[in-house]
Amino acid sequence: MEVNARLGGAKDQSGSYHRKPENKDEERNQQLTEEEEEGEKKRGEMSKKTWGERAEEVKTFLWNPETRQCMGRTFQSWALIILFYLILYTFLAGMFSFCLYIMLLTVSPYTPTYRDRVAPPGYQPGYGTPVTVSCKVQKGDENALGGVKFYPTNRFDPMYFPYYGKHTHGTYAQPVVAIQFTNVRKDSALTIQCQLNGKGIINDYHNDRFLGRIIFTLHIRD
Repeated sequence: MEVNARLGGAKDQSGSYHRKPENKDEERNQQLTEEEEEGEKKRGEMSKKTWGERAEEVKTFLWNPETRQCMGRTFQSWALIILFYLILYTFLAGMFSFCLYIMLLTVSPYTPTYRDRVAPPGYQPGYGTPVTVSCKVQKGDENALGGVKFYPTNRFDPMYFPYYGKHTHGTYAQPVVAIQFTNVRKDSALTIQCQLNGKGIINDYHNDRFLGRIIFTLHIRD
């Protein structure tokens, strides 16, 4: 006993002596070891819980009769949260409706905001002459095409332009030109281009095959 006392030992409740740490680092390591042991004990106790105990904990979390809390919050706290989000989303819905209303004020029901890349013939000043339609062989033997007929004619009358929208032109019908290829050589694949011809109409832009024209392959089998 005298030797242990001289070495700085301490006697616990069981009557055994523990050596007193000689420095702060050793004392800190001893404290960490004790905390780890306590954590292991707690984890062991938690792992030993039965399904009934866990179900009881979940039930208490959903509704705690002692604190009168639902999922950790009182009814007053839930009411304030619901009121906050109700005001927030009402404000967002009102702001969206206001922006949509302002946008609709800028849209005219008579003039389309966005138009096709091909300017409507006759829409701008100077488009008083009719627009014609022509077809030719783009790739292949030109003599294999034979004749081409247009119905009713190969022209678009400027009377169809401009188009002011369905509010003004409720019975408007787009002009159509039908094309018939006669005496086409059979078993020959012909790449044909039909295009619009008129002032200001672009039909030779190589990066866009459908700007002012249409290109297709005609192949009639025997």
